[in-house]
Amino acid sequence: MLDRIAPARTAPLTRLAAWRFLIRSEGRAVAAADTVLTPDGWTFSHFFEGPYLASTELAVRQAEASATAC
Repeated sequence: MLDRIAPARTAPLTRLAAWRFLIRSEGRAVAAADTVLTPDGWTFSHFFEGPYLASTELAVRQAEASATAC
């Protein structure tokens, strides 16, 4: 019945677009580095810092905790 409402998808709903690495010092994230996929493979894109880091670090901790709870 649901097949009539929502046809099967052939493509994934998400795709890997980048990797983000947290740069830590004294137990906390102080910066992050992003990489992007190029025709030659993964390459550095940019560094960033600021309040976004704390949110990213919290999200990673929550994701890790939920993965171990499953």
